[in-house]
Amino acid sequence: ERLWLGVPLKIEDKAIGTMVVQNFTNPELYSEKDIKIMEFVSSQVATAIDRKKAKEALRKSQQEFASIFRNNPEALVYVDEKGTILNTNPRFTELFGYTLKEIKGRNIDDGIIHPTSKLKEGEKLTKKSLKGYLSFETIRKKKDGTLFPVSLSISNIVIDGRLQGGIGTYFDITERKKMEGKLEKLAHFDALTRCYSRGYGLSLLEQQIKTAKRKKTTVLLIYLDIDGFKHINDTFGHKEGDEVLKEATKLFQSTLRKMDIICRIGGDEFLLIFLENSLNDASFIRGRLNKSLKKLNQKLAKPYEIDFSIGLSVYDPSNPLSIEELIRIADENMYEEKEKKKDGK
Repeated sequence: ERLWLGVPLKIEDKAIGTMVVQNFTNPELYSEKDIKIMEFVSSQVATAIDRKKAKEALRKSQQEFASIFRNNPEALVYVDEKGTILNTNPRFTELFGYTLKEIKGRNIDDGIIHPTSKLKEGEKLTKKSLKGYLSFETIRKKKDGTLFPVSLSISNIVIDGRLQGGIGTYFDITERKKMEGKLEKLAHFDALTRCYSRGYGLSLLEQQIKTAKRKKTTVLLIYLDIDGFKHINDTFGHKEGDEVLKEATKLFQSTLRKMDIICRIGGDEFLLIFLENSLNDASFIRGRLNKSLKKLNQKLAKPYEIDFSIGLSVYDPSNPLSIEELIRIADENMYEEKEKKKDGK
């Protein structure tokens, strides 16, 4: 006959196993006291097992965190709650040029990766990030002094309800910014002539009118059309027509002041915007354009001559008109001049 004595291994009323002893010689060996001792021992064993499991889980979690941190494709920096650098990953070293040994223990906002102009911004954003997740775009500095655009996100590390620090993730957005710049340029400039596009030109006109209103100055508008442009296209081809448009734009650029605005409205129509000029200046401006145009035709020596029809309007803060009205008036005056040319007047 044998005696079997078993007690559960429990953690917080949850059984995780059983502890058993057996006796094959004396059935009367175990008493109530022995049972109590077994229960006590089992609780200690269960606690030890639980701690070991927790320790193993923590070790595994730390290994996973370290692996994710180390192998992340983006640049990561781990700082404590005061902003002291505790760790960086290889991509951070690749992006900024600093090894962990060089910057560990330094404050993230001490200027090591901040341009001088961004030091105060860095301090403010670090404080703001203590309140929760933060994401923004800014400029940072490499070890060699190179400035470059980054997208920076900061995530807090909270353990047992207490903020222990944060992880900053840096994305190099240089190529994206270049692409955005190209797209913006395409939106702002006419692809063929490289003068301002219609949309951007009108936006600039709106800004200049606001300035003129504030300064109580005038803005002169010239709405201009290339005479016989359809004939040039039909007779000599669209490639030749494109060259005419480009030559006209070069003429405007060489004749007008740098502060003046050249905008291609569409087709062969242009809008020229003269800041702080009035109708009193129109005759002088027209004379300069005609003089430049004569020289251009002599230089090109084409079987046709480039000529312009011009219409004027002026923004006067004492009698303000809308942009639509100003363009309508200039457009009508331009077509009136074109009709007079057709009639030989």
